[in-house]
Amino acid sequence: MRILARSGLALLVAVGTVLLALVSTVTLVFTLAASTYVIRGTEYGVPFCLPFCHGNPTPEELAMPYVDGTVNNPPDGIVVVDYPASFWPFSDGYFVDPTYDDAVEQGVNALPPPGQFQDLDGSVIFGYSQGTQVATLYKREFNEY
Repeated sequence: MRILARSGLALLVAVGTVLLALVSTVTLVFTLAASTYVIRGTEYGVPFCLPFCHGNPTPEELAMPYVDGTVNNPPDGIVVVDYPASFWPFSDGYFVDPTYDDAVEQGVNALPPPGQFQDLDGSVIFGYSQGTQVATLYKREFNEY
């Protein structure tokens, strides 16, 4: 009986480890509907962005390796979600930028309403850094439908 219990526990730990590895990725990609949406990360101001100030690739360049790796062919056109992507007071607008929570809320609201999608055709939502939080909250709303 002890051997069976130990084996079961070992199997449970192994499965749990695999699930955690899959769930805790930095990027979030899931299928939704008609487009590819890129949700950018926090834009830090000087000196917080050093040594990468204004040298980062565009959101499209960051997302394409992941979008190309999805099962479905990526749809035409990438939509960069327009939201503040700020982390007050460290982002590029410093003290006039919204707080992290306010920026994330604006990002969720900038995406199309989840209820408008009737047909799931393999589009992608890609979020990195702060955009991952936006995509996660959006996905929670989407899963209510």
